[in-house]
Amino acid sequence: MPEGVEYLHCVQAALDEEGLRYQVLDVNGVVRERLEWPFALADAVQWQELPPGETDALFSGRLKDSRIAELKLKGRIANVDVTTAQTIFSAFSAGSIEAIWLGVRGPEQTLTVIVHRKPGRSPSYWQGPDLAANENFDIHVAFSPDMGPGGVLYRYHNDPQWSSFRAAAATRLERLDWPPRWSVGHGRSGMNDCPYLGGSLSVAISVR
Repeated sequence: MPEGVEYLHCVQAALDEEGLRYQVLDVNGVVRERLEWPFALADAVQWQELPPGETDALFSGRLKDSRIAELKLKGRIANVDVTTAQTIFSAFSAGSIEAIWLGVRGPEQTLTVIVHRKPGRSPSYWQGPDLAANENFDIHVAFSPDMGPGGVLYRYHNDPQWSSFRAAAATRLERLDWPPRWSVGHGRSGMNDCPYLGGSLSVAISVR
């Protein structure tokens, strides 16, 4: 494993009718990782709609104490001949590249998450489902720092079962700082920065 990722540890786990719970302890007995699965779905009152364009973040900093952030994405995918990267949601600080970019990329319009943790370091990529051209979509994307590299997940609106994005990353999201600026429908540099080319885009978020 990469330096600073793995450590000598033991795992305590319980599995019963409520689900799976585990914690990971290091050689000093300190709980370094934990997880309860499945996590509860958001109630209707926990969702906040995000306006199109750039806005102040509804929260910033790190997700701690088993908190998750869940995005609800709705819209219509662009035409079949669109292959450019299209922004659905991004989070960034002024003058810096996006720490989190979520959108569709490539000829299959693949739902993709790109995370930049540190300036000057290569980003991490997570790839989700391909979205059919000219079709409506209703997908939830969750960020769970407790779940390791598998902690970027998606599910379709009417399906309570989550699937992990395909990860090209060895680290989880516990060190990810959510920046103070967000945008919906385009990147950090304005309307012409990787704009979303489909239609009827809406994004809501629940942090719990």
